[in-house]
Amino acid sequence: MGGESIADGGAFARDGRAGGGSAGAPPEQRLTYTPDRLSIDGLERGISPGIIGIVKMIASPSIQQPAACDRRGHRPGPARVFTLVELPVVRRRGRAAFTLVELLIIVSVVALLVAILAPSLTTAREHARRARCAANLRQIYHVFHAGEDLQVPTSTAWIAFLRGKDAGGILLCPSDSVDESGGASAVGMTGGMAEIDPPSSVVFNSVESCTTIHGFPEQDDFVLPSAVTVDISEPGYYESNYNRTSKTIPAGTGVDSYFIFFDPVGSQESTSSGSITMGSEIVGLIVLDATLNTTDRILGRTGTAYATGQGSRGFESGAERITLSADRRTLTINNFHSTFPGENVRIITLPGGMCSYGMNNQVPPSPRSTTQVLLVEYDKPVVDVDGGGHDDDFDDCFAPRHLDRANVLFADGSVRAMRKEDVHPSQNPELWRR
Repeated sequence: MGGESIADGGAFARDGRAGGGSAGAPPEQRLTYTPDRLSIDGLERGISPGIIGIVKMIASPSIQQPAACDRRGHRPGPARVFTLVELPVVRRRGRAAFTLVELLIIVSVVALLVAILAPSLTTAREHARRARCAANLRQIYHVFHAGEDLQVPTSTAWIAFLRGKDAGGILLCPSDSVDESGGASAVGMTGGMAEIDPPSSVVFNSVESCTTIHGFPEQDDFVLPSAVTVDISEPGYYESNYNRTSKTIPAGTGVDSYFIFFDPVGSQESTSSGSITMGSEIVGLIVLDATLNTTDRILGRTGTAYATGQGSRGFESGAERITLSADRRTLTINNFHSTFPGENVRIITLPGGMCSYGMNNQVPPSPRSTTQVLLVEYDKPVVDVDGGGHDDDFDDCFAPRHLDRANVLFADGSVRAMRKEDVHPSQNPELWRR
C-alpha cells in the first residue's frame, strides 16, 4: 500500500501540540496519511468509524514530491502536510434532571403556599355555602308567602307543606351531611343486623334465624292519626326499666317508623347483637308488649301480620340491653337473648331525614312581629321553645354550619348569620315568643 510521509510539520506530540516540544517531552510520532490509511511511526491503522473524538486537520500549502506509480499505473496524490489537533471527547449529555435538593426545595415551597392559601380557600368555600343556604331559606319564605299574606304552617306539618309545594332540595343546607333518603331507611347496619323486604308476617316462626336480627321500613312520612307513646325517648344505655324516659308524641305529628325483630328457630335459646343507623333522628323506641300491641294498628305496615297480643314479644328486664347514641341516629343492640317468642322493637324517626332547618313552634300562622324567628339551622325539624327562656336541647341541636354561625330566617323574610348566643331562646326570648 502506497503512502507518503509528511515532510514538514509532520511530527506531532502525544499531548496534541505540534512541533519538537521541550526537553523531557514525550517522543514525537510521525504520521503518514492516504485517503484510506493512517500510519503512525510506520504502524498502519485503518481509519475506523469507531474513533471517538474530534480531529481538526488544517492542510499545509507545501506539497511533497509525488510518489512512484503503483502496479496498475495509478499515481497516488501528493502527500499533504497536516497539523493534527486532538480535542477532548465531547459526550452528548442527557436531559438535565432535578437534584434531590432541588426537589425538596420545590416541595417545601408548594407546601408553604398550600398552608398559606388553604384557610382562605376554605373560608371562601364556606361563604359560598352560607350564601346558598341563605338562598334556600328565602325560597322557603316565598313558599310561605305564596299569597298576599304570609301563611306559616304549623310546626308539625311544615315539612309536608313544603313537599306539597315541590320544595325539593331547598330543605337541605349545602354544608349539612344529612342525605335525602327517607328517615324510614336504614343507612348502615353492623353485626347480626340485616334489612329485608317487608315480609307478609312477623309472627314468630315466620322468618327464623338464631343469629340474625331482621329489619324493614314500615311507614314513611306518616302523620299520626292519634297520640303515640314511646318507651324510650332519650339517648343512653338501657337494660331494665325501659320506660323510664317514656314520651307521648301528639296526634298530627309527621313520623317514619322501622320495625326490627329477632325470631330464633323453634324454641332454641339464642343471642345476637348489632347496630342500625337511621337516615334521620330517632325520636323514640317502642319495646314493651303494651305499646307494641297499641302501635301495631297505627304504624303497622299494610300487608304484614304482626304478633299482636302475643306475650313476651317485648323486652324483659335484664334480658335485653340496648344503647341509643347521643346523636339519636344509631341504635346498638348490645344483647338480644331469646327462646320463644323472640324480640320486637319499633323505631320512630323524624320524617324524611332531609331537613336542615328547625321551625319555631311558637310562631303563629300570621306572625305579627317581623323580628320573630321562623326557621333556624337545626338538627331537628322543630325548635320546641315556649318563649319564656326554656328550650328544647337548643345547645345540642343548634347547627352553626358556617364558620361558627347559623343562618336564621325572620318573619320579614330577612336572613342573618348569627352565633348561638345571639339567638339562644333563654337569652333572646323576644326573638321566639308570640
